[in-house]
Amino acid sequence: MNKALMAAAVLATAFLVSSPAARAQERELTREHDGSLGAFATLGVEYSSIVVADCFFCTGSSVDAGGAYHSARTIDGPDAILDVGGTMAVGQAGGEFLLRARLVFLSPAKGISAFLGYRKYWGKDEFKTFVAADLMVNFMPTVTFGARPGFGVAWDFSPIMGMWAEAAGTFGLGWGRRFGAEFTIGFQARSYLLE
Repeated sequence: MNKALMAAAVLATAFLVSSPAARAQERELTREHDGSLGAFATLGVEYSSIVVADCFFCTGSSVDAGGAYHSARTIDGPDAILDVGGTMAVGQAGGEFLLRARLVFLSPAKGISAFLGYRKYWGKDEFKTFVAADLMVNFMPTVTFGARPGFGVAWDFSPIMGMWAEAAGTFGLGWGRRFGAEFTIGFQARSYLLE
């Protein structure tokens, strides 16, 4: 019994002695994204023009050299968009990779897209500016491949949470073509598992 009490006393003493040292080595939380993994959601509006075609790079109704008829239809108008995805900070210079899935709804151009991109931040305080560049694959209402450049302002209201406003454009080619201009508001939660 004495050995058990002595072992418990040694463990308690080791814990009390090591705790201040462990706390001193904990990461000081700042509003920088370095070393973070995050999840985000955005909601926004977009005006898009989509040509849905039944052949790759068709731009309108036509007859090809073999006599086959190819049709295309155009969908123009405002859309509502919802993005969900994840982020991973890279390096120590305020950059992160983003992977997102997009749902377009409340319009005739209902669709699904996926994006892989990079966002570069400037600023170390709670307000930052950024530019973003994404590669895009649009799956519905037609398949197109393209890009999404954007820029915006971010507000990190805590070390692990932030919001942003972003303006961006999209363009893609494939079975038809797609052009769009969008404005989104996003919310991000971060964890510092990489540090």
